[in-house]
Amino acid sequence: LQGNRVAAQRAFAALVDDPEGAFFGVRGLIADSLAQRDYVAAREHLRTADRLQRNRPWIMRSLFDMEVKTRDWIAAE
Repeated sequence: LQGNRVAAQRAFAALVDDPEGAFFGVRGLIADSLAQRDYVAAREHLRTADRLQRNRPWIMRSLFDMEVKTRDWIAAE
């Protein structure tokens, strides 16, 4: 969305509410959270992604990384 972060977040959040676009919306929110170094938000979006598409290796690796970064040791274990 040409650098308009607020508009991009709104568009991604709207996709999350659409059953056919939910995963793409979550991916956008993950990317935005990581770009902002908001690891807590990224962790939550990754958990949503995992619920939407179970056992995807990239999601599981990224979720583990965010659990470690946010010191959520029980979840990381």
